[in-house]
Amino acid sequence: MSIHYQKPNYKCVKCEAFFLPFKKGIKCPNCGFIVKDTDSEEYLDVIDKIVSSMKVHKEIHGTYFPEVWLTAGYMDYMQSFIYRIFDQMEKDKPEDERKYFLDLLESMDWSNQEYSKKHVKEITTEVYKIYKTKNFLI
Repeated sequence: MSIHYQKPNYKCVKCEAFFLPFKKGIKCPNCGFIVKDTDSEEYLDVIDKIVSSMKVHKEIHGTYFPEVWLTAGYMDYMQSFIYRIFDQMEKDKPEDERKYFLDLLESMDWSNQEYSKKHVKEITTEVYKIYKTKNFLI
């Protein structure tokens, strides 16, 4: 069983880049266009949804990334990306976890989506803040 939280693919109205406007006042990571708060409302729970799915997957599968995963949209893409980062981090057990995942993201090939790197770092950092709390897997 895998937990997918579906969100419509959000596309910047100015440059058409895909991203998740997960907080009010967020700017498009590609062109800097400020997303209207009303447009981001549906996405404000993205961090909590990713965290809750991580918890379920870890309890059921022993890993964050489940054995079977279908990427049908940008939210699925983001979930799978973050799951794999946290699985790798727990496997490698780095002393400085935040630096570890930021370096890992920095070293990846972003090809024609270089703008996504900063955005994925932001979302991963928000997930990490919750991950570091004592009750993450309770």
